[in-house]
Amino acid sequence: MLGKIKEFFYKRVNEERRLTEEALKQSEAKYRGIFENIVEGIYQTTMDGRLLSVNPALAAIFGYDSPREMMHSLGDVKYQLYVDPQDRDSLLSLLQEKGIVKNFETRMRRKDGIIIWVSINSRIERDERGQPEYLEGIILDITERKNAEEEKERLIRELQEALSEVKTLSGMLPICSSCKKIRSDEGYWQQIEVYISERSEAEFSHSICPECAKKLYPEYYNKIWGKKKE
Repeated sequence: MLGKIKEFFYKRVNEERRLTEEALKQSEAKYRGIFENIVEGIYQTTMDGRLLSVNPALAAIFGYDSPREMMHSLGDVKYQLYVDPQDRDSLLSLLQEKGIVKNFETRMRRKDGIIIWVSINSRIERDERGQPEYLEGIILDITERKNAEEEKERLIRELQEALSEVKTLSGMLPICSSCKKIRSDEGYWQQIEVYISERSEAEFSHSICPECAKKLYPEYYNKIWGKKKE
């Protein structure tokens, strides 16, 4: 009787162990499927910057053909990936302080040397004693967004400069009552056409009005405007 009881419990323990192992395998397969197919870059690194694991998406972001190639090529992400190595120090400080960091933006260098902008979400994994063990997180390539933001800022600056020039021309201008030269912001007296040309897109062509022609060139005036009166 005792032998049958032992056999029963032995079979039950083995069955529970088998079910647990199958559930674990299914969970690992599910995680592996997500890890391999997700479009975001996923990584794990040691605290000193050595890669422990990367997924295909992360390798593609940095121009590597496979995770294996990326891991074999990089020994220290601080100096080989970060354009400014101090940014990783800043990230580590934030992680030590908060435990998790979201939307940390920095510049990184691809395999081909091209610099890209990335956004990092990361956290520290700790051991049983609470000591930092490794980092893990997600990296997104935000280069297109950053380029669009920089282009927007450039256009705003150009517009502000253009508006500043318009304001200069629409304000009070110090002009000589005799020669009609205008004093610039730097204190130089300039011909009015020079002053306006430098501060706008206006262009000038020179001629002479009838009043000035009569005063300065009477013979010329009589030949031209005298005939018109006849």
